[in-house]
Amino acid sequence: MEVIWGAIPRSRPECERSFRFHFDGQDYICEFASASERLNRIVECASALEAVSDTNFRNLVLIKEVLGRMKQVPAEPVLADYVFTSFWIRAIELTDSAVVRLVRHLNFYMKYFDRDTPCIIVHDENPPDRKSEIPVQFVDGSFPVEMGARSLNDHLLALWENTVTAPDPFRRYLYNFQILEYAAFYFLQEKLERQLKKIICAPEAFANPQAAAEKALEAMTELKMTDDQRFDMSIQQTVEAKTVWKQIEPNLSFFCRDTTFEGGFTLPAMLKMGWNLDDFRQSWISFPPALRKIRNALVHSREQRSAKYIAPSGANYDLLRPWIPLISSTAMEVILSFRI
Repeated sequence: MEVIWGAIPRSRPECERSFRFHFDGQDYICEFASASERLNRIVECASALEAVSDTNFRNLVLIKEVLGRMKQVPAEPVLADYVFTSFWIRAIELTDSAVVRLVRHLNFYMKYFDRDTPCIIVHDENPPDRKSEIPVQFVDGSFPVEMGARSLNDHLLALWENTVTAPDPFRRYLYNFQILEYAAFYFLQEKLERQLKKIICAPEAFANPQAAAEKALEAMTELKMTDDQRFDMSIQQTVEAKTVWKQIEPNLSFFCRDTTFEGGFTLPAMLKMGWNLDDFRQSWISFPPALRKIRNALVHSREQRSAKYIAPSGANYDLLRPWIPLISSTAMEVILSFRI
C-alpha cells in the first residue's frame, strides 16, 4: 500500500526510515521511499476542478506544483535536494476494515517512537454534511451601519477565537462550553456582590444591622448551589430563548428526535414537531442540561451516570454539527453580558 506524502528534502530523517512492524501475528515491511511511477503519472494529470478540499486533494495539487518547479532549468537551488516520497506498507493483503485497524496502530507506534513523524490520515467513509453547522447569518436581520462596543473579557475572547479556528466539531463544542463554564463560575458571585452592596448601602441598614445581616445571609445561600445549577441559571438569565431558537429553526426536525451517538450515548429529543418559539420558551429550562450532557459524554470516556460516551468518529461529528450554532450563539451572548 502506497500512502501519498509529498516532495520532501532528503535531509529529513524519515527519508531513510525502514522498519518491520509486527502486529496481529503478521510482519509488515514499512518504509519511506520514492513514489511509484503510477503515482507520478497521476500527479502529472491531476487538475483541481473545484474549491480546495480539506486535504488539498491528497496534496496532489501542491506536489504537482513542486515537481514542476524541480524540473525547471535551471531548477531552484532550494529544491535541488528534494525527492518525491511516499510511505509504503509492503506486501499487504487485508480487507478495508483490517487496513484501517492496522494503520491506526501503526500511527500510534510511529508517533510513540518519533513525536514528529508524519501519520497516515484515516478519512471518513462518508463525507461530512457541514450544512447543518452553518449558523443563521444575521442575528438581527442585517449587518448594522453603526455599532457600540465595550471591552470584553480577554480570557473569554481567547477561548472564543479557538471556537472559530478549531478544526473539528468536538473541539469547537468544547471551547464554547469552556466559555459557558467560566462565566457560570463567576455568575453568582457578581449577582451576590450586587445584592450585598444594595443591602449594605440601604438607609435602614445602619439603624437595623441585624435585619441587614439576615438579608445578607439569605443572599449568600445561593452560593450553595451545585455547579450544574449554577451553569443552568447563568444561561437562563443571560441568554434569550429566541436567540437560540433562530439557530434551531433551520434544523428543527433534527432536535425533534432522539440522537444516539457511536459510543452508546443517547440524547433525548429536546423539541417536538410543530413547536414554535413560544413552545421553546416553555421548555427553555431543558436546554442548558442538554449542553452539559453532551459535554460530559465528550469529555468522559464513560458518561458517569449511563456508562456511555460519544466516540471521536466521523458519524458523531455529523451528529454534533447541528449543536455548534446553538452553543456558539449562547457563548457569544454570555461573553457580551459578562462583566470584566
